[in-house]
Amino acid sequence: MGSTYYQHQRRLATNEDRVFKQRRYEAARSSKLEEIREYEKLMERAAFDESCNDLLSRRNTELQVMQNKVLYLQSLAMRRSKLKNLLQAEEDQLHREIEMCNMNLAQRRAWLRAYALSRSSPSSSVPTVTGVPLPIALQKGFLHNTKLAVSCLTHTGVNVDPPR
Repeated sequence: MGSTYYQHQRRLATNEDRVFKQRRYEAARSSKLEEIREYEKLMERAAFDESCNDLLSRRNTELQVMQNKVLYLQSLAMRRSKLKNLLQAEEDQLHREIEMCNMNLAQRRAWLRAYALSRSSPSSSVPTVTGVPLPIALQKGFLHNTKLAVSCLTHTGVNVDPPR
């Protein structure tokens, strides 16, 4: 007897086997396609973020430039107002000096007396001339009512409304 090989008869692929294989193939293919779609979405998101970063950095830079410009304009306005005040004070001082030059001797003496009295007695709030308060002396005509004397008195804190 010889050895006979027993072989199983090969079974032909049935429609069911083909269907299962096709389903497995389609399931694997769809899962791979889904992974590819997710990857593409992530890449699109990364590209969008990069483009937005450029835009955001440009906007931030523009905002900082605008804020710096506003601060500069505010400081410029403050410096201008200080300069205006300084120039106004200097102009007032020059006008007082011009008035002093235009005074006659009696007016000058009265002004100097009032100024000296107002400076010598800092404890008294109202300077006096020969015992009479200076505003009353001006109103009654004891002193000549000049612009310079009035401005001197207002700088010492005395309110003087010159008679008209």
